[in-house]
Amino acid sequence: MWMVLDSKYVVFRLGKEDYGVPIEQVISIEHMQEPTHIPRMPKHIRGVLDIRQQVMPIADLRVYLLEDEPVDTETTRVIVVNVNGQSMGLVVDEAKDVVEIEKDAIQDLQIKGAATESVLGIGKKEGRMIILLNLARLLDELDPERIMQEIQEAMESENGEEAEEQAESDSEEEAEQVVSEQREG
Repeated sequence: MWMVLDSKYVVFRLGKEDYGVPIEQVISIEHMQEPTHIPRMPKHIRGVLDIRQQVMPIADLRVYLLEDEPVDTETTRVIVVNVNGQSMGLVVDEAKDVVEIEKDAIQDLQIKGAATESVLGIGKKEGRMIILLNLARLLDELDPERIMQEIQEAMESENGEEAEEQAESDSEEEAEQVVSEQREG
């Protein structure tokens, strides 16, 4: 487990559970906007958003962590995070509050497995249990740099297909024009 220090966490809801991420790694919390959909992306990648003049991938944690079929509501938010120079927007059901959780109030998760590797532990605060996420690990899994590269390739491919279709259309028009001119001539 990563070393956990007394810290403040931004708490949000996914489904029925509260989750937290270190406040130092949160850039902003934004109202949900409709992202630009990019073809051929994994189901949990909603697309890209231009947030504060930076285009970044948007991952829906409800799909990625809960394998849920979420519906956006008035409380749906995008939590913009940055870890080790990688930025990404994370869609959550609701941003709740900021809490300070002391080191001795964080319990190590006793369950092992791939799904728990992105969990730092369970924080206890005023009768609440908050699942604390290891954003460095989560972003390693989500890999925003690779996603942006795939998005770029998908856009180039789509533009290439459009150019190819336009070229085919132009060729057909030219052929029709030649045939038409030959008939007239």
